[in-house]
Amino acid sequence: KIVAGFIITVVASTTFLLFGEKLISLFLTGDSNGGDLDKTLYYAMKYLRIMILGLPGFMLTQAYSSTLREGGEAVLPMKAGIAAIFTNLILNWVLIFGNLGAPRLGCQGAAIATVISRYVELGLVVGATLKDRDKYKYLKGLWSTLVIEKKMLKRILKAAAPLIMNETMWSLGMTALMQCYSTRGLNAVAGCNIFSTISNLFNVAFLAVGNAIGIIIGQLLGAGKTEEAVDTDRKLIAFSVMVGIASGILLSLLSPFFPRLYNTTEGAKKIAMEMICAHALWLRLFAFKNATYFTLRSG
Repeated sequence: KIVAGFIITVVASTTFLLFGEKLISLFLTGDSNGGDLDKTLYYAMKYLRIMILGLPGFMLTQAYSSTLREGGEAVLPMKAGIAAIFTNLILNWVLIFGNLGAPRLGCQGAAIATVISRYVELGLVVGATLKDRDKYKYLKGLWSTLVIEKKMLKRILKAAAPLIMNETMWSLGMTALMQCYSTRGLNAVAGCNIFSTISNLFNVAFLAVGNAIGIIIGQLLGAGKTEEAVDTDRKLIAFSVMVGIASGILLSLLSPFFPRLYNTTEGAKKIAMEMICAHALWLRLFAFKNATYFTLRSG
């Protein structure tokens, strides 16, 4: 994970540094809707240059946290994630608006807050694993060598290649979709950003169930308890769908209010509300899809 994450981080950072402006410009192809496309690009580049610094921390956190979850330790990554969210929220308030005597940094403050929160999360996860080495024995000697045996590498690549291809294609699809939305102008870009923030908040519940399915069913299959794995999986998939239905109902009820929290145009707020309602309608399907996806991954 660390080796693969390092390679991806280097490629991503290099791409953003060399082609960041061109990539961002792909999402600023519509009309300005009363905004300023040049200023949007200017601030986006300022944000991007700082965010790149957080990529190594994010990569290492994902490597450690996912390994802990797969080993049955889900509480520690959750606590670290919560701490990171609150760190980000507080620093956003301080750095974006210049509170508590801090300079008013705007979008740069938002980027700095996010980067710091990434490393706070990493520090908590790594610190806890180092402190309790007897509990996390499988992490002992992790940094003694980064060499992977050729035979093991082939096994990893054989199992991981379909997943990597799947995630890559999904990411490209979502990126293309966002680019299509951007052709409708800055209102659509702002509306999409509001929608993605709110939808991610409500997606957390069924995404967490999906991760739990991957861990629980994977352990049952590894122990050779196939019948128990099938029965448990059915129940967890049903539970995930119920979570999706409940989240969808709550999201649809709150959809008129969330966009009002943002200081943007009425057009952007209207687009955000419509997208939130559409997402709420299909949350149960997303929950089912996510649960079945992790079922396949666990085996």
